[in-house]
Amino acid sequence: MAESRGWDHVLSCLGSDSSISKEAIDLLYELLQEQSGWNQYLCKKLSENRTAVGSLVAILKNLSGAEVAEKILVKLFELNEETITSAANFGWYKPLVDRMIEGKKIDYFQLVCDIMNIFPLY
Repeated sequence: MAESRGWDHVLSCLGSDSSISKEAIDLLYELLQEQSGWNQYLCKKLSENRTAVGSLVAILKNLSGAEVAEKILVKLFELNEETITSAANFGWYKPLVDRMIEGKKIDYFQLVCDIMNIFPLY
């Protein structure tokens, strides 16, 4: 499914009306699962798709599908820290702030650059 047009279709449905996006997020969650847990390959592929990350953040801001969207996003953050910046660019700042508060190994120069990209001075 991930290598076919089906994957792209599911991702495009994330930005649809609430009932369709709810079904799409549930299907996406199922696709990202394997018997042993998360499908690392598909999660990594999804984490690199800024449009999909933006759609997940939009779903997160709505009630329908928010819990599933957050589970997926948290997994994506674990695999690809750049997804945290993408989520912040779409208006979900909590993971970025949490990263700063937790004091994890942070490239502070990169963090400042990320914040400047989110909140340009001009």
